[in-house]
Amino acid sequence: SYAFQRAARQVLGRLERLKPDVMPPGKSATDFTTTEEAQRWAPALMVCLRAAFLQYSKHAWAKASTDTLIKAAMAVRRQWDEGDARQVEEWNQVCKGAAVARKALAASGGSAAMGVSRFDTDARRWQAADISIAKKKTGGGDFAQ
Repeated sequence: SYAFQRAARQVLGRLERLKPDVMPPGKSATDFTTTEEAQRWAPALMVCLRAAFLQYSKHAWAKASTDTLIKAAMAVRRQWDEGDARQVEEWNQVCKGAAVARKALAASGGSAAMGVSRFDTDARRWQAADISIAKKKTGGGDFAQ
């Protein structure tokens, strides 16, 4: 998971260097990569985004990093060709829908696989269990007086 997050940060850094669809205040086109360089990086970045999205539904640790990558890719979606731009928009809808579902589940106190980890569910169960390591006195046996 740490290697995934480290790689995601590198991809995010490269995505942030692409010229955004809407220029942020105080920035100019010269602050970003050239069009030629962006065209060279676009296919490689799409491969990275696809790989990240494949991990999205498999591992909880990939969700936050993938959400961030897809959000950054949406900000520069004009850099992609038409098919890739549609794919990024579909991924964005999936990520947004999953985030809304996780928030609703957390608000309702649910403990499905989405939102609450198995460890958290088990920890609640263990806290509620009536377990004691102290021996109870029974009044008989070898120690009776």
